[in-house]
Order: sequence, then structure tokens, then C-alpha cells
Amino acid sequence: MRLAVLEPTGRGLSVNEQWIPSLVQGSLTSDFNKYSAITVIDRQNLETILAEQQQSMSGNYSDEDYISIGKLTNARFILAGSVSRTPNAFMLELAVTDVETGERKASYAPTAVSLEAFENLSAVREATANLLAQIGVSLTDRGRDELATPVTIVQAQSQTALARGITANRQGSIVEAMHYLSESVSFDSSFAEANQRLAALTTRIESGNFGENIRNDIQLRNAWAKLLDDAINFYNKHPYFNLVYSINPQVRTVDYNSNTAHIYFNCWLEPNAGVSAVYRLVKALEDTGKMREWGLGNKAVTLFYNGEVFYGEAGVSYPYAFGIKADLLDGSIRLASNGTSIILAGLRASNTDNYNFFAGAYIQTPPLGNLSSIYFSSLSRIGSIIEIGGTMSFDVDADSISDNLTLRFTELGRTTFRGVITVNAVENIFIIPTDKANAREYFAGKPGYRNFRQSGERYSYLYNFR
Repeated sequence: MRLAVLEPTGRGLSVNEQWIPSLVQGSLTSDFNKYSAITVIDRQNLETILAEQQQSMSGNYSDEDYISIGKLTNARFILAGSVSRTPNAFMLELAVTDVETGERKASYAPTAVSLEAFENLSAVREATANLLAQIGVSLTDRGRDELATPVTIVQAQSQTALARGITANRQGSIVEAMHYLSESVSFDSSFAEANQRLAALTTRIESGNFGENIRNDIQLRNAWAKLLDDAINFYNKHPYFNLVYSINPQVRTVDYNSNTAHIYFNCWLEPNAGVSAVYRLVKALEDTGKMREWGLGNKAVTLFYNGEVFYGEAGVSYPYAFGIKADLLDGSIRLASNGTSIILAGLRASNTDNYNFFAGAYIQTPPLGNLSSIYFSSLSRIGSIIEIGGTMSFDVDADSISDNLTLRFTELGRTTFRGVITVNAVENIFIIPTDKANAREYFAGKPGYRNFRQSGERYSYLYNFR
């Protein structure tokens, strides 16, 4: 049995939901491959075949389309369907059709699905088990148990990021596609499809084949300028860092006269896949040999530079400042609002224990091609003391302190020197709670990181992104 899994039709989906059909297609393809002896057409090969025939990769397919796709791929069976938006959820509908007879071999009736059930793949795995049974595939006990069990968080995140990357690439959002494909690989480095798509996109950028009708030097320069502008806009909304915070509050001082306590939560930054995505982009620009001639050095630097320079000990500057605002909760009760913190972040290229700034109108030597890691610092000043990370501090009634204290983050993103967050990126940042007391404990022994101490700084790290 030879099967082609088409991307479901998306109906009524918002711009930010266009990736869901691609996620469904990827998960179905993976599950049918793993839990049956059916030969499933590789998704990338299927895309190539459809593109060559100028056949839509998603949309409302007719019976004639099924027959045509079946002939092109030598597949007798087609799995297709739809994902529709409803006021409160989504509806997932799927069917397997025999293209030779037109007979419907299996169908998954319209089923209400939440966004969470798509993201953790449980909805698709339930549909897989249902369709396989109708086709006549006898699952083993282990297979049935696995399909009824949620995938790991890493698998779900990697599949979701891949789907977002595929969708962004199809829509021409090259920077966004590279970011999400890099993210997919960072979640699961063994994910073959994500690695292949990232490599292909990187090659496309390196060759300069990312703009339409590039015929001369001026057009190529303008295409690069647009790509950098797209990257600047995207990474203003999707910072290079995730936020990590300790779930265990600390008490700094107690005012016995007013019966109040000053408590704080330690928090710090951790680089995400955006670092490697931007590295690939800027390196490809540098490799053209024309970054300075084209006058694009400042745009490249802007990707790493806040617009204002923050100075720490020994004149060390931190060109990237990250602002945080949060409320303090006791269960569902808000005890305090708008706790704030600013973490000064250095994001600098490194190939040795010495780093090189992304600064000025050009990127300093050594060339980016030699780099294998990003030096970053995550610091804040408390009085005259420089501490790694930052603190979310609150003054509360001492009688209100309980074991249920939590933080609800309301604003996260790049900030000006005066603490104004320019773009609230709270919905685009992973917020990672940990029981580690501080960043030193969190990064200790963590793969890909090593401590690096620079003069005038207490603790900084090298993040090996390759």
C-alpha cells in the first residue's frame, strides 16, 4: 500500500494559525510510517513533485486532483482533510481515498480539537489510530499504547517549530523560516527533515537565491537590505533569549515596624535558536564580500545592538538590554503588580576565550566563518554589586507570604536605558521555571555552555550554538 499524505485544507485560520495544517501533515506522515507497513511518500519529495507540476500543496482538492497526484507519486491512496476554525476551537476532518476506484477507505469525522491538542500532537495521534484501524492495520499493544500517550515535550516542540518554519518559508518570510527551523533542530538535533530543510534554506541564502528576479548588483543589495530589515523587525518581537526564573522566592529584608517583607525571585536569560539563525544570516552576508561596499554593516549590527550602550564594570558595555515586568500572585490572588527588572545582556561573537563585539559600522575580525560560539552575559546591578541575572522584587505584607507564591509575566522584551520596553514579546518568549536557585546552578554542567569570566564581570557564559 502506497500513500500520499496531503496537507489539510485550512479554513478560517488566522495568520498566526496557518502552520497547523502543516503540523497535522507532518505528524500523520510520521505516525503512519512508524505504526504501519504502509509506504508513505516523503513529504519533501511530495512537495517537489507538486511544485514541478504547479499543483497546490494545500487547498481544496477535487477527485481529479487526487487522481493526478496519485499518478504523479505512484500512490494508490490519498490521505487528505481539513482544519477549520470555529468560535471556540478547531474542527479536524480526515479521509483516506483509493484514487483508482474513488472509494473512501477510511474517514475521521469532524472532531473538535483545541490548540493545545494540536501542539502536543494528541489530536493527530488519536486520528492516526482511528484511520489505521479502518484501513485494516492491526496495531500491536505497544503501538496502541504509544498512540494513546502524549509525545515528549521535545518532540512536540520540534514538530511545531518545523511546521511554523515550513509555513513561513512558503509565505516568503525567510528570516522567520530560518528561526523556526533552527529552533526545531535545537529541540531535536536528530530530526532529519528539520535538518535538511534548514540546510537547504541556508544554502539558498548563501547563494543569494532568496529574492525574485535578482539580475544585478543593485537588486541583490536591495534584496539583502530587505532581508536584514525583516530580521530586525522579527527579532524585535522574538528576542534571542528565553527567560528562566527560580520558583523559590528569597527574602531580602523584613520591616518589623510595618510587618512587611521585601522578597525577590532570581531570573536570568538563556539564548535560544535565534542566535544560530542570525549567525547564519550575518555570516552569509559577510561571505558576499560586499557588506561594507553595500553599506549594510549598520543593519547587521542593529540585530545585536539596542540603540543605546549600557556600561558595566571596567567600561564593559552591554548593547542588549532586556526588560521584565511581572505580577506577584498567591494562587489566583494578585498581591503586587508591575515588579520590574532590567538585565543587561552582552551578545558577542567568539572563537576563543576572547570575544569580538558586533559594534561600529562593521563586524570586527576574525571573520564570522571562524566562530563556533556566542559569548553572552546576563547581568544586573544592585547598588555597587554586579550580579548574574536579575531579580523580580516586591514589598508585601509579611502575613501574605505563603508556599503558593508565583509570578505572572506581563511584559518582556528589549528595553531602552530608561526601562521602557519597546515591544512586548511576552507571547513569543519561552518562560522556563526552575527549582535551581540561580543561574550559576542552572548552567553548571549544562551541555553547550561553559563559564567564562571577563575582567570586571562576575559570571558570563559561552554558548556553543554549533
